[in-house]
Amino acid sequence: MALRYADQNVPAMTWLRLVVTDDAALTAAEKYDFPPLYRDFRAYLAMLLANNGVSGVSRILTEFVEEHSDNPTYLFERISETEDLVKWLWKTNHPDAIQILILGVIGKKKHLEYLSKACQKHPAAAIAAYATLLAIHEDKEWHKALVKLITITPELVCDVIPWVNAKAAGILSECRPQSVAEEYEYATADMLPQLFVAPPWVINKKKNVIPVFDLPVLPVPAVTDITPGITELISHTDISRFSEIAQYQASQQTLFTDLPLIEKESWETSFIPFTPEQQILWQLGFNEWRHCEDDLHEKKYIPQSAVDALLRFDFPTLKAEFAKYHNNANKSWNLSALCYLPGQQAISFLNQIIIEEQYSGEKEILGIFGSTAIPSFMTCLQRDHQRLWIFTLFIGASELALPMAQRLQKKMAYKDAVNWLANNPRHAAAGLLPLALGKPCQNREYARQALLLLVKLNQRETIEEIAQGYNQPDILAALATLFDSDPLEDHPAKIAPLPGFYQFTLWRRPRLKSNNLPLPDDAMRHLGTMLSFSRDITAYAGLEIIKDTFTRDSLADFGWDLYTAWTEAGAPAKENWAFTSLGILGDDDTARKLTPLIRAWPGESQHKRAVYGLDVLASIGSDIGANVA
Repeated sequence: MALRYADQNVPAMTWLRLVVTDDAALTAAEKYDFPPLYRDFRAYLAMLLANNGVSGVSRILTEFVEEHSDNPTYLFERISETEDLVKWLWKTNHPDAIQILILGVIGKKKHLEYLSKACQKHPAAAIAAYATLLAIHEDKEWHKALVKLITITPELVCDVIPWVNAKAAGILSECRPQSVAEEYEYATADMLPQLFVAPPWVINKKKNVIPVFDLPVLPVPAVTDITPGITELISHTDISRFSEIAQYQASQQTLFTDLPLIEKESWETSFIPFTPEQQILWQLGFNEWRHCEDDLHEKKYIPQSAVDALLRFDFPTLKAEFAKYHNNANKSWNLSALCYLPGQQAISFLNQIIIEEQYSGEKEILGIFGSTAIPSFMTCLQRDHQRLWIFTLFIGASELALPMAQRLQKKMAYKDAVNWLANNPRHAAAGLLPLALGKPCQNREYARQALLLLVKLNQRETIEEIAQGYNQPDILAALATLFDSDPLEDHPAKIAPLPGFYQFTLWRRPRLKSNNLPLPDDAMRHLGTMLSFSRDITAYAGLEIIKDTFTRDSLADFGWDLYTAWTEAGAPAKENWAFTSLGILGDDDTARKLTPLIRAWPGESQHKRAVYGLDVLASIGSDIGANVA
């Protein structure tokens, strides 16, 4: 059909370019423009690739490059559905596929990440792609990328030259690395700490096995140091009078009835004084108003049966009276008013209300009733975790040990969690020991890391004192194994390979303080592995050795080269350590270079990276970093 209608002006012939495979037919159809690429691009792309494979890729490239040689990214800037294209192309080992990836970057982080993967997976095709594009259109970033690829794999240039045209071959020859007159002298193994010669994760040193125990949580009485003043700061409610009454009632057996008379409100039609018992019920929640004429109201009568239930401290009956009073509507009990009851009955009522009733005043119960209200508060905490969590900072309870250990993982909550552990070591130890010595799970790791943090806070004796309560010598031996192990052996069990962008042969290397010699290749790999370890809770112990061994400026140079390679690879989130490592490796010059970037990132929809950047500046510890952060 393409050959039959080649000489006729049939616009629909353009769609034959998607399906024809015969060379003569394709030549005949080429006088027609490509179909409009701005609509239905996904369907168009799928058909072209399904029918023509890599040759279809080459046709796309022809349209992109030859028709718009002055601006090869022209069509990519106008096509919104290119994600499918780059996902398929990065796995294709062909220069034309990688050329399209190069053209498709145009500032898109995800596209840059796919391009980086393609260059790592298919370096020869990537070299040919960059050289071919540079022969058509000069671009500084393309030239830089080509030089980097050739430097890493110079042996591929001879293989690639026959694939490209004469101009591209000339560019390849110009980019070839010149022979080095003298070899660099690198530090030898005897000059390096053992960590950089044979690190624990390489020699597979067998760790001491800690036996698994099935332990209960040993009882440690819960305490709170919250005061009415602290409660008022948090809840904006003055509870000082309630607290005074509760303290008095703690040793009493009857209701607190020394209450001032309720005064008549301006909107009341008539005023009937309440007895002290009715006043208590009114404050507890028996407080409905009846609407009268002329916008006046009157208090709804509180029945004597409710008063009698209160005097008997009969909560089930009082609960029924409460529902009857409110016509079974969902009304709330005011927990603060329980202070008028004798201490034992107040806590008993409190425990019964929070289980199944609606209530208010849960923010105030710790400040009013003190430690006796902790079990009730913990139940309230389960219902409204986010709103009440701040009060846990003033509670010592073993139930909070694991949540605090978990919060060590969160940057924003880390300081509060550390303070809680430091202030409540006995409760922390009691709550964490069964987990730390129990079956393998994520919570076991959190518990162990929290206990090790307590050891660093000089609380080892406290932990061992709690552990002695089990009366099992094996438990103390297991803790000794946990606490006395070499911190350098505390590395992840599974270590991911270094990312493809970790091409240290192109970077400036850390130099020894002792003789200014740079790290050798194997040590550079060990360094990268070490930096990749998670630093969410505590940094790997070997990082301190880095600072003690190498010059500050050479570490900063290496760190910046690592960060630059990460950004050029599309800044993959899972390799964010390459960015945050600047906080360990950086210096004043790092802070100067990073500051304008941090200020610009929010405007480029990089808010999260800006937050990390501020953390990096704070970690650098220089005056410049501290002032900016």
